[in-house]
Amino acid sequence: MLNLVIVDIFALNLRLLKNLTSTFVGNKSILNIMSTIKKAIFFLLFTGLFSVSISAQNKNTDVNVGSVFTIGEVEQDNYKYINFPKANFVIKKGGIVNYNLIRGKKVEVTSVKKKEKGTLATIKLVSGKRFFGSHKYVTVYIDKAIESNELQSK
Repeated sequence: MLNLVIVDIFALNLRLLKNLTSTFVGNKSILNIMSTIKKAIFFLLFTGLFSVSISAQNKNTDVNVGSVFTIGEVEQDNYKYINFPKANFVIKKGGIVNYNLIRGKKVEVTSVKKKEKGTLATIKLVSGKRFFGSHKYVTVYIDKAIESNELQSK
C-alpha cells in the first residue's frame, strides 16, 4: 500500500516537472529522461518486492536445546518428520498407541544435530511422561516438521 502511495506521489511530481521544464527544454529530451526514471523506479520496486518474497521463503528457524513446541495435528496420524516408534515396539514396551493423547502436547528439544537431510532434534514431553507410555525420547527433523505443521511454535 505504501509503495503505491509513493509511486502516485512520484508520478504527480514527474507531471509537475514536465510542465515546468517543457518551456525551458525540448519536449523529446524530457520525455526520454522521464521514461528512463520510470523504468529505474519500477525496476527498484520490483527487485525490492522480489527480495522480500525470497527472504520470507528462506525463513530459518533457529532451534536450540530447551526450545518448546506443540505437537500439531495431521491427517490420519501420518507424521512424516516426527519419528514416532512403530506400534509393535510401543506394544512390546507396554504402551498404547493413541495419537489423540499426543496431539497438542508441549515438547522440549533436548539435543540438536545437523544432518544431510536437515536438522535432527531429539524431543521429550514437557510433562515428563513418556510418548504412548513407552518412549521417553523421539527424534524429529525439526525444520521440515515445522514447515508441515507437525510441530508448532508456542
